[in-house]
Amino acid sequence: MSGDEALAAFARVLAPFVAAEVVRELRAGSEHMIGQAGSPLGPRRHAAAVRRRVQNGQGGAVIAGRRLLLSREALNEELAALNAKTPAKATVPTVDFAQKYGFRKVG
Repeated sequence: MSGDEALAAFARVLAPFVAAEVVRELRAGSEHMIGQAGSPLGPRRHAAAVRRRVQNGQGGAVIAGRRLLLSREALNEELAALNAKTPAKATVPTVDFAQKYGFRKVG
């Protein structure tokens, strides 16, 4: 048995244990990664942010099967960007129409 064959045999024996550990870790989730179900962005914005960050190579985002995860830092960046895009609500000046147009209560 050559070194390559021995290494391949060892990998075949070790692979199920590694796979089980990876599945356990993904199901448990990481305390540093947030899924779309618990995201303050909401599921759709969260998923869009993850896909955009992965596509642009920004980091802080992972697609693990059907789970879309953002790191806490990336989530904070997305929330800050969302707040920067959202304009402040315009205040409507209150006008006393009765006084302005001379209305008076009759009766």
